[in-house]
Amino acid sequence: MTAIDVSVIMPAWKSAAFIERAITSVLVQQDVSFELIIVDDASPDDTGAIVKAAAASDPRIIYDRLDENMGPSGARNRAIELSNGAFIAVLDDDDVIAPNRLATLLKAAKAHTADIIVDNMQPIHWPATDPGQERFLDIPPDAAPRPISLKDYIDPATEKRLGQGLGYLKPLFRKATLDRLGLRYDLNLRNSEDFYLVAEMLALDCKMVLIADAGYFYTIREGSLSYRLSADYAEAIVEAERSFRARHAMKFDPPTARASKRQLNQRLDYFAFAKLVEALKARNVFQAIRTLATHVRSLPFMVWTLAQIAISKLRK
Repeated sequence: MTAIDVSVIMPAWKSAAFIERAITSVLVQQDVSFELIIVDDASPDDTGAIVKAAAASDPRIIYDRLDENMGPSGARNRAIELSNGAFIAVLDDDDVIAPNRLATLLKAAKAHTADIIVDNMQPIHWPATDPGQERFLDIPPDAAPRPISLKDYIDPATEKRLGQGLGYLKPLFRKATLDRLGLRYDLNLRNSEDFYLVAEMLALDCKMVLIADAGYFYTIREGSLSYRLSADYAEAIVEAERSFRARHAMKFDPPTARASKRQLNQRLDYFAFAKLVEALKARNVFQAIRTLATHVRSLPFMVWTLAQIAISKLRK
């Protein structure tokens, strides 16, 4: 059997309108051996039929279907178990990648002996199909590769410096490292699942490198999960953060400890705001007042965020 460089893993759910373009972007990858593992997360639409048709004409596509919806973490874990590549690349079912992305990431991973490689991204504002000049991170296109420490990764201050959080980037993982450490995605998370897997690896002394190439194109569309975080999902993220701190905080140096505290506070702010939004949408004044009263530390964040939303709507 020919060695496989990269296993591209793609959880799929209700993606009939998008998944064909995602598949095509993988099949045209250059100078790298790969397989594409698509795990259908019990989709109720034609996602499975589209993937099966593609797999019938290309043996590099592996299709699997879960009996019940497990969220992106469960689907990704299943894909990892089915994988045969030396590295794991994460691709969402409505996103696409540049033809040279896998080869570029693989070359960087080998050059830097890295366990995790991430690159910059560019947004595609659906229904447009091509990215503009906008880039996700505010780094020069010709910037040198940079190592990312645990402190860098978890610190909200890094987001301010780079314009966005590193946790949104789509990683290339060294599979042997995942297996050696016994790590997989947290099944309790349906958002921020990449963040906590990467953070766990960094806390266990894995090496991460960021390259400036922008080979990943993420789709922004109305109703995307990233922009509609429910209170339940936000609470799960808070619990993941607390669990992460319980496992690792004792060995944090002072700068990392301060970064971790800032991260927890940010997670608590998002959770409080998600609860407030749900109460306001339900026209539950009592619950809204109770949320404000029980999350006093997050009050400035909630008020400021509501004001920004109001200003944005007035400008439209």
